[in-house]
Amino acid sequence: MSSVPSDSSARTPRRRSVALRTTSGVAALVALVMVSLALVTVTVAGRVVDSRLDDQARETWQRTAGFVTGPGRGFDVSSGSDRGGGSREPGYAPGLPIDAISLTVDVTGVVSTASRFDTDGLLTSLPDEDVASLKAVAADYRAAARSDRLTTRLELTSGNYLVMAGSLAAAEITGPTRPGNDGQSSDVVDPDTVLLVGLSTAEVDGTKANLWLIQSVGSAVALLLVGLSVWWWIRRSLRPLHDVSQAAVRVAAVPMASGTVELEKYRVPEPLAQPTDEVGDVGHAMNQLITSVDAALAARSASEQRLRDFIADASHELRTPLAAVRGYADMIRLTESLGQSGQDMLDRVLQQSTRMGSLVENLLLLARLDAAEKAGAESDELAISTKSIDVGELVIDAVTDATATGRDHTWHAHIPPDPVIVPGDRVQLTQLLANLLSNARKHTPAGTVVTTRLSVESGQAVITVTDTGPGIDPMLLGRLFDRFVRGDTARTTTEGSTGLGLSIVRSITRAHGGDVTVTSRPGDTTFSVRLPLEDHE
Repeated sequence: MSSVPSDSSARTPRRRSVALRTTSGVAALVALVMVSLALVTVTVAGRVVDSRLDDQARETWQRTAGFVTGPGRGFDVSSGSDRGGGSREPGYAPGLPIDAISLTVDVTGVVSTASRFDTDGLLTSLPDEDVASLKAVAADYRAAARSDRLTTRLELTSGNYLVMAGSLAAAEITGPTRPGNDGQSSDVVDPDTVLLVGLSTAEVDGTKANLWLIQSVGSAVALLLVGLSVWWWIRRSLRPLHDVSQAAVRVAAVPMASGTVELEKYRVPEPLAQPTDEVGDVGHAMNQLITSVDAALAARSASEQRLRDFIADASHELRTPLAAVRGYADMIRLTESLGQSGQDMLDRVLQQSTRMGSLVENLLLLARLDAAEKAGAESDELAISTKSIDVGELVIDAVTDATATGRDHTWHAHIPPDPVIVPGDRVQLTQLLANLLSNARKHTPAGTVVTTRLSVESGQAVITVTDTGPGIDPMLLGRLFDRFVRGDTARTTTEGSTGLGLSIVRSITRAHGGDVTVTSRPGDTTFSVRLPLEDHE
């Protein structure tokens, strides 16, 4: 009984290739390294630029405080003079960066100056909300009673700023007095005044953002290049292993159940079968396995062929002496006077010679079908005829004959109203049905109901023979269609059996391009034969 190979790929998801899995692993490791390196780089670079901004803010605050408190600077703040005139306005301090802001708050909380040095080099007044935010920083500074400067970041209307607050008394260059118009000193700057100087963080934030962008894009491009390079290299390195695995796949796909099989053409190429590395070891072992299996299959095929030839020759040679035995037995019956005992013995001889003749004919048929299967039905002498056969007629005739032979059984037949045409040999298909019905009759007790049903399913003619007998021993089901297998131990039999009937059924079915199966349990045993319908195209 032919079997349909199971599609394991339909049940088990296909695993990714070794090259893809290795590339994925390497890419993941490289990505982890790149991400770690990018984080470290950006963090360190960010701290460096932030430190430089802090140093710049510290220097700017110190320079602005020195400008405000230094002696001999000319007018006081209220004079309104420009930068060149020596005004003590913090916004006029030398070297003040663009977008820098400054604010002074006296001890009473009164803002003396609040300006921003814009991109045009002019001082502009700070908005009230910015002044309020800066005053809050000054209040925090006073509340903390700090002796050093306070640095914080603020979000103002013109952007983000790093603001440094400190009292003028903390300036390294202090000058609480300056000469007046009369050459005498007069107090013009209160050392408790809090000076706030802010530098825009836009450039620093832009630098860090650009650094993040460069690291991200660069890492992605590098990862892509590394992944493609690793993929190419691994595929190139694993190509010999792929060739060896393909050779193994081709060998595995060769049907080795029967017939002559030649595996030498599936050998791994010699360059891949040199035991110099892992791939060579696998290839060499594969070739050794192919050689061993090929030799074993050749020996098996030769042994099977000798056995088939012996059975065919023996069966053919036995036909003549068996015919002679039957002929002489008939002659003795007609010409000699025998007593009752002699007549019984003669009947026994005729019965056994008839049984032996049936066995010889069955062996000859099996040998012919085996030879046709082995030769691929290329020989006209071995190939079965392919006339159009109405299976419904064969079923009716077979059930009618079984009814006449097995009167102690109940026989039913169900066929469709339309003809069911298959291409095949009428004699062989008739024998197929006769063997199935005879099997049901011989191996079931009296009173068993045997139902034969013909139907059409999926482009095939389906013949089922079902009986209500005791069933078949489960131990026999797997080899029921083998030769010389008898089911007498499983089901009641009243007649002798050669054990070839079901083997002939399977051989005839296969010769017609079909298949036969059996299911059995007590009270329900079903043989199913499937034959391809005739193609009308």
